[in-house]
Amino acid sequence: MMAGSAAIEGEITDSLTGRRLLAAVDKRLGNKTLRGTLGKWANVEKAFDFWAERLRTRLAELQAS
Repeated sequence: MMAGSAAIEGEITDSLTGRRLLAAVDKRLGNKTLRGTLGKWANVEKAFDFWAERLRTRLAELQAS
């Protein structure tokens, strides 16, 4: 049984100045599971939850600076 993976890359720029606010590239590996498809989707959701929280934190840091 193989573990899946999910990858993301992105860039956020200031719409007025064009200045790069952040850029990111990341890859998450899933766990091996005997639960089949349900386990694979759970790993994808965990990856997106992780990325969403990282983005929320970074945007809050940028707003504070």
